[in-house]
Amino acid sequence: MQRGTPPERGRLTAATLLAVYILALALVVLWPTPMDAVANGLVQHVLSALHRAGAPVWFDYNLIESGANVVMFVPLGFLTALLLPAGWRWLTPAGALVFSAAIEWCQQAFLPGRHASLQDVWVNTLGAAIGTVLAYAWLEHRRNRRPVTR
Repeated sequence: MQRGTPPERGRLTAATLLAVYILALALVVLWPTPMDAVANGLVQHVLSALHRAGAPVWFDYNLIESGANVVMFVPLGFLTALLLPAGWRWLTPAGALVFSAAIEWCQQAFLPGRHASLQDVWVNTLGAAIGTVLAYAWLEHRRNRRPVTR
């Protein structure tokens, strides 16, 4: 086992979680219509109330949607980085960029109710990069743990 990689049981857990995550992600991103269409009215209502209460105008639906895309791709970066060998983990964000671009292409080419967005590709990649950094931090923390002696 290479230095910094999770033990076998942890790798199996990470691989299982990644498979479940990718299936759920596929359901969300390949659904014929945007999944946020149902919540759009509620989000707009909450945003209007926040703006009336003094929230800045730049805190808008696009910011919330972009933030959701960032958060949605953090697990991809985290779990993929855990599964890759130590010398390859840094490639996770680049792989996420290609994966996200493929998703956007599929939405544009095959789902008339969806539209491709270069911004989504960038924020998805940012989310995966954050997940990758979190994986590095978690693995470093585990490596530096000292056993408790009595």
